[in-house]
Amino acid sequence: MTLRLGIDIGGTFTDITVADEGDGAIQVFKALSDREDPLQGILGGIALACEELGCSEEAFISRCSRIVHGTTIGTNAIIQRNGPVAGLLSTKGFRDVLEFMDGTKPEPFNIRMARPKPLIPRHRRLGVGGRIDYRGEEVAPLDEGDVRAAAARFRELGVNAVAVAFLWAQVNPAHEQRTRAILADEMPGVPVVISSDILPQLREWDRTSATVLSAYTLPPIAGYLERLRAWLADHGFAAEPLIIQCNGGCAPIARILHYPARSIGSGPAAAPAAAVQVASEFFARSEINVISADMGGTSFDVGLIRGGLPALTRNLRIAGMPLGSLATDIISIGAGGGSIASIDAGGALAVGPESAGADPGPACYGLGGTMPTVTDAFVALGYVNPDAFLGGRLKLDRDKALAAIDEEVAQPLGLGIVDAAAGIFRLANFKMVKAMAAVSIERGVDPRSTILIAGGGAGGVVVGSLADEFGIDRAIIPRVAGGYSAFGMTVVDVTFDYTRTFTTDSDTVDVDAVNRLFAEMEENALGDLAASAIPTDDVHFQWFYDAAYWGQAHELIVPLAKGRFEDAADLRRAFDDEHERIYTFKMEGDRVNFLHWRVNAVVGSSMPTPRRSPGASDDPAAALRGHRTAYFGGEAGATTVPIYDSVRLEPGHAVRGPAVIEEPTTSVTVFPGHAVRVSLSGYDYRVNGDAL
Repeated sequence: MTLRLGIDIGGTFTDITVADEGDGAIQVFKALSDREDPLQGILGGIALACEELGCSEEAFISRCSRIVHGTTIGTNAIIQRNGPVAGLLSTKGFRDVLEFMDGTKPEPFNIRMARPKPLIPRHRRLGVGGRIDYRGEEVAPLDEGDVRAAAARFRELGVNAVAVAFLWAQVNPAHEQRTRAILADEMPGVPVVISSDILPQLREWDRTSATVLSAYTLPPIAGYLERLRAWLADHGFAAEPLIIQCNGGCAPIARILHYPARSIGSGPAAAPAAAVQVASEFFARSEINVISADMGGTSFDVGLIRGGLPALTRNLRIAGMPLGSLATDIISIGAGGGSIASIDAGGALAVGPESAGADPGPACYGLGGTMPTVTDAFVALGYVNPDAFLGGRLKLDRDKALAAIDEEVAQPLGLGIVDAAAGIFRLANFKMVKAMAAVSIERGVDPRSTILIAGGGAGGVVVGSLADEFGIDRAIIPRVAGGYSAFGMTVVDVTFDYTRTFTTDSDTVDVDAVNRLFAEMEENALGDLAASAIPTDDVHFQWFYDAAYWGQAHELIVPLAKGRFEDAADLRRAFDDEHERIYTFKMEGDRVNFLHWRVNAVVGSSMPTPRRSPGASDDPAAALRGHRTAYFGGEAGATTVPIYDSVRLEPGHAVRGPAVIEEPTTSVTVFPGHAVRVSLSGYDYRVNGDAL
């Protein structure tokens, strides 16, 4: 039996998903995360897997053909600002790009909005003489004396990571490359990151920010990944671990260390792959139009998938700083199971963004937490069984959940405990619905044309209420919901992405030059994949360009059906169609400005896809575990509901609400009037139970 391992470190739990390459069988294991040393959470999850499978760690790891990991190390270093002492070299006169940003701010009418504080203070940002112009021509030679003087100053300041971002380096990187060579002589052993490698595209702030983020996160990421790689190698893993990137694909550690900031947001970026795999039981890939929602212990992560492909963005930011790279368009909000409920300064109920995390955790965990959380509300409302949480491995304390809700929410608001818990539930749902609207309605997509796939340990609890409130008729809850993103890591594709800046327009574009540009990037990709020992037999390419109508301030990322074009009209047609799809109109007579050209080299990761079968009869009575009281508000109020054991539910069984289905790592709450049809990979949820 050959296995694949997906590892996702969350704020509360570390998820380990084990997939059998033979039959596609999936198992999910959850261990409490360790904030001080994330590797300990991974080892705890692997120990649980070995205990379940009855084998040693060496025997388990040696059976793995592929291990894919989503890491939060870079994100944590930025948020906690505990990275290295970093320095920045810029073109003389431009060291304050990080302060000036791009001249705008996310909230233009908020005069009190604080600017993001640069990771590198001004005294460690130094200017260097020399200039390249917008055509890539040298206006003034690089002042190597300035570079050596800057290196001496950096040594005095104890700098142990350097970012280099010169004007127009994306067109001609010669000055940056020479600077890196000089710094290697002057500061041996200190990592140097140059912008022409990290983000070779327009917009000075984006490019400088991405380079600084990479330099700042490289040392902590490298140290952590080397520890992980060494542990896996010591326990029999013969291949190279793969790391999830913000673009939704994975890549070997060596490539991640070349582009370290691309590991930011890597955990949630695997969710679209999980959504596509789950939806494949019901739809052909080109017909998969879903909203993917992952409600974990700390956050709620949501993204849109159309035609089997996730939406992409260049606007991913961390602590207000742009990453610049092409990334899956995922919105994360502080509305997870561990999100803390409190009364704000105005006397109103608030939920999140603060989270109880794994330590001390929700009050019901009994690990020292005293503040009520969304999970405590689930327990109080009867949606989660305290004795069956994580398959019974972690017993929850209902009395502590009720006491926390009573003291912190119910009494201040003059409510009963159950009504206060219902308020926490509804407010968390409201925040999640807003996030769902942001990736669909605000992107010009009618959510009624999609289905909702709800993952995460808490996703199955809220899915019915979210779908109902958002106007979606159908949802799917995968059986592996408790390890949703980790499951995505077992099926995610290897993706190497490339960007080139070549500014032109539809009136003057040299189509042959565009074709050569795409061909060069494809050739680079094949060479890089081969150098990483990744077979290229099944590689396929995805092509994009960034473009806008002349005079528009923001460009679209346009997916292309091919990478070779016959004429300018053939090239621009995709932009007109994409503009019309998003904004409902196009201007075919207007000039189109082309800025960046992109190629993704994708090596597929095939896994067996479950197919529907007639299965069992409708009646799920054989899976009935018992009954308990659950509260649904409105006319339903508090009612006694049947509780079903997921292990005994078979494909074809129909569960009609109100009811609760208990999975080892999640629960599915079937609300009154709703219904669920059990499938091979999960639960086909219908808001209109009569339509089942």
